Amino acid sequence: MIGGPLDGQLIDVTGWSRQLVDGTALITGCRFGPGGRTHDEGRPGDLDRLHSIGDTP
Repeated sequence: MIGGPLDGQLIDVTGWSRQLVDGTALITGCRFGPGGRTHDEGRPGDLDRLHSIGDTP
């Protein structure tokens, strides 16, 4: 995880598809408090990490 509330954390994505490149919304404590979602997506050439693109309640 790069940036956002999960910056630096490792997430076990074993068995997840390569659709992570298209993005994911993970439940976390973010600026909206517990139960908010952080939105992260992969970047071309950097498929092993997810980059924060924002969060929602």
